[in-house]
Amino acid sequence: MLDPFVLVVEGSLPNEQLSGDGYWAALGNDAMTNQPIPTTEWISRLAPKALAVVGCGTCATYGGIHAMAGNPTGCMGWRTF
Repeated sequence: MLDPFVLVVEGSLPNEQLSGDGYWAALGNDAMTNQPIPTTEWISRLAPKALAVVGCGTCATYGGIHAMAGNPTGCMGWRTF
């Protein structure tokens, strides 16, 4: 385990509450359920333990173009998440 560590976020984060029965973005599978682990869950797990969280670029910081009105994913920057 890395301690302390810095969490670097690149790219906007989708609002998984808008994904219905699926998910917008995921990384890896949960060992217990074999279901994909949403990216937002990784951020929720790691950010509180990180020494710092760094958003690289406009998308990770503010949501970028993906955060525009009408995008069904409801993307946002990590700070809004």
